[in-house]
Amino acid sequence: MRKGAPGYLEPEPGEHTVVVDDGLDTNRLRDCLSGLRAAELKVPAETFLHGIDNIQSLIALPIVLISYFVIPYQLPEMYVHALNNLGFTGQALFTPEEANNVAEEMERLRLEEIRRLGDGTLIEESTSLLYQMMRLESVHAAIGALLSSGITAAWTAFECLAHDVWQSILNTYPIPLGQRAFEAASAEPATDGISKKMIEVSLLAKHSYDLRNCLGDLLESKFDFTRPEGIKKAYAAAFGSTFEALRDLDTEETKSLHQIRNLFVHKAGLVDQQYKERTNSTQAIGEFVNINGTADVRKHANAAIGAGCRLLEEVDKSLIQLKAKPKSNTVT
Repeated sequence: MRKGAPGYLEPEPGEHTVVVDDGLDTNRLRDCLSGLRAAELKVPAETFLHGIDNIQSLIALPIVLISYFVIPYQLPEMYVHALNNLGFTGQALFTPEEANNVAEEMERLRLEEIRRLGDGTLIEESTSLLYQMMRLESVHAAIGALLSSGITAAWTAFECLAHDVWQSILNTYPIPLGQRAFEAASAEPATDGISKKMIEVSLLAKHSYDLRNCLGDLLESKFDFTRPEGIKKAYAAAFGSTFEALRDLDTEETKSLHQIRNLFVHKAGLVDQQYKERTNSTQAIGEFVNINGTADVRKHANAAIGAGCRLLEEVDKSLIQLKAKPKSNTVT
């Protein structure tokens, strides 16, 4: 491991395509979005998809840039190919029309090279070049930072989804979801102007003395959406402790994503005692945490996708069932 560089583990020979492997489970997420029936979930779900797509673009960026960078260096070879293709072998001078034909043929060859990005041929060549460049400490560190950003973004996308969905549905369904969450939140010590027996006048004034469509806005500060445990507490308050999606917040994949995200954000990727205890890491304290190339980014992003899809599907099912029930002004 290079001193001062994030722990990016280079793949074995022959695994070059792993860097741009399209392994994020975006099809699962798109299928989930297309199956949602509750309109309240559409915007946060599409925002979540956009965040995941950004991660996909982020980890592909080095290869895409190098692929386009490589093409200009192929111009002399393209020139020779263009001459051969047009039958100008050995010809030194061209008429304006012939010169234009050569230029057009070179452009065709250039575009053909760009299209090779799509079939993976040029990408594989560029990936090989990237691994050579990674012998430079500055490039190695930059790639590690890029990958750690992808992992951090995966947790952020899920955290925002969990928060925005919860806030939206409480605003839309003050009874029974908002009322349940309010009762759970007000049972805690009074903070932010809310307690079991009162709501501060200033807080009421902020919402024009009408809380019917803003309980999510009012209560969001009473719950912590930055941790799996806090998200579980928020959704259990609204839907009950048996809400199926809560199970996904207890998986090793989700917990691992949260732990490594915290390590990058709070410790700059340096392994500490807390990280070792919570993940059973064998790395020494003070080392940069190892990132196994885009395989780890893919693993953590797919954990976020899985938890996010499960959450959306279970909330969607619950909202459809809620809409089918007779309206009531009280919690049943």
